[in-house]
Amino acid sequence: MRILIAGLIICITAPALPQESHTSEAWLKRCKLLVNECNWYVGGFLRGYDNGYLQSGITNGVKDPFRSPFCIPENVSYNQLRLMAMKYAADRPQQLNWPFTYAIAQAIREGFPCPKDAGVEQTAKQ
Repeated sequence: MRILIAGLIICITAPALPQESHTSEAWLKRCKLLVNECNWYVGGFLRGYDNGYLQSGITNGVKDPFRSPFCIPENVSYNQLRLMAMKYAADRPQQLNWPFTYAIAQAIREGFPCPKDAGVEQTAKQ
């Protein structure tokens, strides 16, 4: 019981991560200094995005839920994707207060668009 109470006190009093730490502006600064951390962040985002897409696709009747909405060639590294996301964010100063994950997703969609039949069209619901 003491451990539970101590855990609750720690959770309640621990400072929350500031919202601005997830913005494109914050990540642009971070990605210039901590390249590996940023590469891992981009990689983690993509794995999570793919997993979420798969789960949503199975639930919502997507034509081929096992295909990612991104068509990234196999020889593209997380470092290249990081640079694409950084360029996308830097080129849009009006969006610097938006989440960096938006910049990642949009940069990849624009850089590696999937063909129309890549499984992102939903099947007709009966």
